[in-house]
Amino acid sequence: MAEDCRGGFMSIDLQSIAAASEILSAIKNHLESDDVDHSLGDELCNALRIIYFVPDSVLSFLRDVSEGLPVSDDRIRAVLSSFNDRQWNVEEALDKIDFARLGKDLRLNLRTASRLQAIRVGKISLRRDIQNEINYYGQRGIKPDRKRVAELTAAIEKLNNLIEEVEMLINKRPNR
Repeated sequence: MAEDCRGGFMSIDLQSIAAASEILSAIKNHLESDDVDHSLGDELCNALRIIYFVPDSVLSFLRDVSEGLPVSDDRIRAVLSSFNDRQWNVEEALDKIDFARLGKDLRLNLRTASRLQAIRVGKISLRRDIQNEINYYGQRGIKPDRKRVAELTAAIEKLNNLIEEVEMLINKRPNR
């Protein structure tokens, strides 16, 4: 221990402070490095990004319908086709966030696994409802139910918010 200016001993050893600082720096560097196993987080984040309703997808179409903007038969077919083409990717992503699989993985806490399951159920339900709604418009003489479409749009936005929240919990990579 070093002597202080009053002739007593300092209670903090400068060597201990330096050692603690080095340890904290090493821990920080390890957490920020690519040596940390991000495999589960990466897999789940990738799945969430597939499940997410991006703004220029069916979401923009539904917003236009809810606002009463005219939609052509060609646009309805194009949106439905694009929506259906993504089905295989979405199903694969939904399998990755299934609670039956994740509830056993100790790298993920149960609360996060439960939230992922809520996202899974919400996505399945919304996809079915959206597909039914868009298919309904493909029939001759059918006018869109703007109130129903507005409800679907609000549900999509709520699900997207949950996806963003959970993705922030899971994505442990530092922002660079």
